[in-house]
Amino acid sequence: MNGSQRRVARLRREGRELQYEGQARICHYGMMAPLCTSSTKQNPRRRFFGCRNYQKGIRCGFFQWHDGEMGARPSQVFNEFLGHVDRYDDCNVMQSRGIDNKVDVNVEEKNF
Repeated sequence: MNGSQRRVARLRREGRELQYEGQARICHYGMMAPLCTSSTKQNPRRRFFGCRNYQKGIRCGFFQWHDGEMGARPSQVFNEFLGHVDRYDDCNVMQSRGIDNKVDVNVEEKNF
């Protein structure tokens, strides 16, 4: 594995990708900005481009959402949906461990 392949593999483990389709995003330091995945409660699993030095404390401030800006209502609905997915996953884990709990998950129809 050459140096660039090792770097890409390391970045993928960290939740960042330097290889992506479309035009490269260049940060204010002139380096290619990796495609990252947000882990915040406000934007869970949302993709963004950011300065590759942001975790090193020497970031340049470059930030761009991969999918553009999202309004408040779609963001709220998406977060509610992820909450249902997480509860469903928890139920599957409990079943796989032999825990028999009846869980009632109500998913309301959402209008956009």
